[in-house]
Amino acid sequence: DETKFRFRPLSEKPPRIAFMARKHPEEARQVINMLKFRGGLDGFEVQKIEGRPERDVAQILEESLIFMSFGYPKGLPAAPIEAMMCGCLVVGYHGFGGREFYSDHYCWPVPVGDILGMARTVENVLKLYRTAPETLQSRINAAREFVRREYSLEREEHDILQFWDDVMFAQGHDAIAESL
Repeated sequence: DETKFRFRPLSEKPPRIAFMARKHPEEARQVINMLKFRGGLDGFEVQKIEGRPERDVAQILEESLIFMSFGYPKGLPAAPIEAMMCGCLVVGYHGFGGREFYSDHYCWPVPVGDILGMARTVENVLKLYRTAPETLQSRINAAREFVRREYSLEREEHDILQFWDDVMFAQGHDAIAESL
């Protein structure tokens, strides 16, 4: 819902990295410590998102440059999608269910459990941000457009209605109403 998860361009984002640690907090801690001790986080705030209402999560993502995803296994991980809507650079695990949007066109996928790979990838994204931030905006825009197209509320409603139409037809009944 883009009325809740508002977009903010890269040029307007503060130097913040956000992450959720509901799953695999030990991996998040290791990655953050690697980045910290290697100097990769110099000038950046790290924001853990935990136990917050949706509006707070949306605001944190809107105000974050990078979102690190540690969630797995997941059906369809919502947090990375929401982060993409907010214009975050998404780095991390697809959680298995997020394979369809975790591509090099939209984010920086890291194999599940590859802690060193996660730290190195975040370092590379931060280096790119520091040296050539303009190159990142096109990936952010592509990610946002993909999410808007594939995961809109209108598409969800259409897909649900289509599913039930198919079920009803298979059972010998008329299709359900065109809209709710």
